Amino acid sequence: MNLLLALAILFVGAIARVPGIVAVGVVLVGIALARSAWTRAGSAIVAYQRGIATDRAVCGDEIELAVSVHNRGPLPLPWVKTSDALGRGVRVRHRTLPGEEPRTGALDNGWTLGPFEKVVRRFAILADRRGVFELGPLTVAAGDALGLSLPVHEEAGRSRYVVRPRMVAVRGLGEARDWEGLRRARHGLVEDATRFAGVRPYRPGDPLRHVHWPATARTGQPVTKRFDPSRRRDVLLAVDLRLPRRAGMTLAERDAGLEGLIVATMSIARALREDDAAVGLALAGFAGQAGRSHLFLPPNATGACLGIIGDVLARVDAVPSVPFSQILGLASRRIPPGTTVITIGAVDPADYLPALRQLRRLGFGVLHVAFGPGAAEIVGQARAAGIAARGADLDGPWATSTTLEVSA
Repeated sequence: MNLLLALAILFVGAIARVPGIVAVGVVLVGIALARSAWTRAGSAIVAYQRGIATDRAVCGDEIELAVSVHNRGPLPLPWVKTSDALGRGVRVRHRTLPGEEPRTGALDNGWTLGPFEKVVRRFAILADRRGVFELGPLTVAAGDALGLSLPVHEEAGRSRYVVRPRMVAVRGLGEARDWEGLRRARHGLVEDATRFAGVRPYRPGDPLRHVHWPATARTGQPVTKRFDPSRRRDVLLAVDLRLPRRAGMTLAERDAGLEGLIVATMSIARALREDDAAVGLALAGFAGQAGRSHLFLPPNATGACLGIIGDVLARVDAVPSVPFSQILGLASRRIPPGTTVITIGAVDPADYLPALRQLRRLGFGVLHVAFGPGAAEIVGQARAAGIAARGADLDGPWATSTTLEVSA
């Protein structure tokens, strides 16, 4: 009710000396004043907060989501409605109602708030698929005591979280060090620049950056720094994201094939890190940045290694952007000498076997891991071409499997 209109009715009633019109005018003025107070102190001071416990999770986890509405004004709010958009693939259920059907599309809530009251509700985000997911934007609506809507207050804030792939135990990967009938050392003897062990006389071919200039100035003879050897071995996981095609293959089956390949890659990366290897990753089909044709992570032995690989694999899709042989060619120029290259794929590697042979000629260790039910045939083809190969498969569907079996 417009306050000016109510005052006009009251004024007319007073001039005409009609008690009924005066009474109606008084009531309407009161209603208009109350509406004005609620409009100023209603939705404009409704504070909505969305809190996600973490922005990183592993597939199979649950992420706690807390949403709260706070009435920061002195007037009650008989009804407040909030609608928080749930991005594609986001599923949310109430924390205290485990049997509730997960909500998708939007998280809608209704509230009744007293003066200065704050209410918190807790939900669980079901992180049952790898990927990058988003919540928001938000719409808030509130109403006054007369049941009339107050102005809608909208916020554009969004929350994003990443779900990394599952990891399972790997059985048989240790045998992958036996290539071409010879057992390779588990650790290399490469000098580690962080392990300073003294100085020695300079020898032709020593890098200039290793010359110890203060000692050279004191002795008058060139000396170079000496370092203890590192026991770390470098491994690059190169993933062929292509999937086998067969007549009658459904989209769900192709999706399961890709997820299984990603679970296998993540599990092998963890097994190698537990074996004290520095692990890198190379692939095409990375969806993290527009216009990026491939992704390369150099071998890394830090504590953040698995997290970085998990973040990358969360964004992978099944559409390779460049030929896999090109990925291997690029990697050969960017990895340290002596690095072991493990290729992982579910299709015939015939088109990149020449690239693997070239890597071996350059002195890199090479192993092909054929994934999936057709691994035995692929292993035979790779070995016939002179490439060490192993088969690997999960012991069940990707979402419930517990072990990745690597054949000898």
